Amino acid sequence: MNRYFRKILLIGLLMLLGCHHVLASDIYSHIVLKLPSKLEREEPWVNIIKTRAEWQAFYEELTADLQSDDALPEIDFEVFQLIVGGVGARGAGGNSLQVTGIYEFDNDISIYVLDAAPGDHCSAITVIDYPMTAFLIRKTDKSIGFNVQSAKINCAQ
Repeated sequence: MNRYFRKILLIGLLMLLGCHHVLASDIYSHIVLKLPSKLEREEPWVNIIKTRAEWQAFYEELTADLQSDDALPEIDFEVFQLIVGGVGARGAGGNSLQVTGIYEFDNDISIYVLDAAPGDHCSAITVIDYPMTAFLIRKTDKSIGFNVQSAKINCAQ
């Protein structure tokens, strides 16, 4: 009986180890970048940058109003692509964009973004804000889709 139980346990364990890939998608890792400035674009936008030349053009636009001679940060475009985007102009400060998940499917990649804004009871600064985000993902030829969900930040009264 003890021998029979061990065989069943071993078969069950092997079955569990063989079933490691049960999800319909794979989680796709990313690296968030902190850029030195924000682009002041009125409407929502996204750029998928796949080459150093595209990166240099974007970085020059991004830093045009800065009094800095910082060199172009290096990105390995053989391995990565840079995704930058924003939600356009907002009439108060305290907004942010956060990537909450990136998932790879057979034919595409889905990127989930949280668009957080101050709630009704927050003391927000009255200033035009241009929330944006930038992140690196592995280079791919798959189509990329975005799912943006809005949320209000609760503030204590």
